[in-house]
Order: sequence, then C-alpha cells, then structure tokens
Amino acid sequence: MNVGDFTMTKHALERAVEMAVTAEEVKAALYKPELRYDQADRPGQHVRMAGRIALAMQGTKIVTVLHRTGYDYKRGDVAHDVRMARGVA
Repeated sequence: MNVGDFTMTKHALERAVEMAVTAEEVKAALYKPELRYDQADRPGQHVRMAGRIALAMQGTKIVTVLHRTGYDYKRGDVAHDVRMARGVA
C-alpha cells in the first residue's frame, strides 16, 4: 500500500487496522512527526512518532505500526475499544 511517497508492508497495514489507526494519523507521523530518531541497533531504520502512534521505518518503507511509548491510553480510545471487543485488552 502506498501513502504518498511511502509504502507500507503487509504487516504494517495489518497492525494499523488492528489498532484502528487512521490515514490522518499515519500521514501526521510521516510528514509532521513530533519525534524522529534513528534506531542504533538497526542500521538504516528509524522511528517517526506523532500522537498515539510510532512508525518503524526502513528508508521510505513503513515496517510496522506501534503504540507510542508513554501515550496514556484510556477507555474510549478507539484502539482500546477494538482490543476490548476482540478480548485482547
């Protein structure tokens, strides 16, 4: 799947759907990240964070979508409600 100049792996797309991440959230992390850093233990990879998500990237490829560390999830958040409905939370 393409998001502008970026591509998503099948795994990243599955994680985004599982977490109920919107296209706007992905675009914010890609184009206006609040934080971006290189992964020292994975040469060529970096992380972009915005809002409640973090994108693990390899070049212009989104490898996976993660919950942003330190984000305070509460009942009522879409991702929390999806996990509850699936019996995961």
